Amino acid sequence: MLLPRANPGRVYLNGLPAPSGAVLRDGDRIETVDGRDEVEGTRRRVRVLPGRRPGNPRFTLRTWRLREVRVVGRFSGALVSVRYVPIGRAARPPRVALTFDDGPWPGTTRAVLGVLRRMHVRATFFVVGSRVERAPGLVR
Repeated sequence: MLLPRANPGRVYLNGLPAPSGAVLRDGDRIETVDGRDEVEGTRRRVRVLPGRRPGNPRFTLRTWRLREVRVVGRFSGALVSVRYVPIGRAARPPRVALTFDDGPWPGTTRAVLGVLRRMHVRATFFVVGSRVERAPGLVR
């Protein structure tokens, strides 16, 4: 898209400015003269997305309202970049506390710890002294 102030360069056909749609013949001589490079400006398009969006579930279960910020070419409308900006504070989902009582149990406690680690879940273990004496490696 040419801007009114743009200098797109010129094309000459046999030493004269070439008309648009000129037909070339054998022996015609074509010459071009470079114009000036122009950098298209940009503009931001901002919109609030409907509803709430989750954060990264590996780290949080919170949800946010988001604002989408698109940077586009001022004339072409070509997409330059897009980013999402949280609006306000995140909503926290209800929480559940996981507790495991009367352990540790050598087989079961190891399996439970493995699942909790894989799922990035925290829990509280309430231990019994005599069980800890039998399996001290499971308690830190």
